[in-house]
Amino acid sequence: MTGSIMQRVRQQVQAFEPGELLTYADLSTDPASFGAVAAALSRLSREGVLKRYAKGQYYRPTPSRFGALQPSAAAVLRTLTAAEGSVSAYPVGTALYNQLGLTTQVPAE
Repeated sequence: MTGSIMQRVRQQVQAFEPGELLTYADLSTDPASFGAVAAALSRLSREGVLKRYAKGQYYRPTPSRFGALQPSAAAVLRTLTAAEGSVSAYPVGTALYNQLGLTTQVPAE
């Protein structure tokens, strides 16, 4: 049974875009197999398929010429502020202007 959970988690992880954060809630499994899902994510992290961003948060690294990239700030913001399908926060100020290419200033925070 553990092998089937591992295979199912691996398939669900491969469906996510590289650089997007995923949590236990993003994986469609029954609550009884929470421990097995956590163990499967840990194994995938050890294999290098996933990287751990924070406790209970993983991401598929985006390969680049300089090594694996961290998830984007937008992906982290979406994960942290999404409440029941609606985004409750968004970038403003210098960070937004920088993303739009209107300025080259880099925000301090």
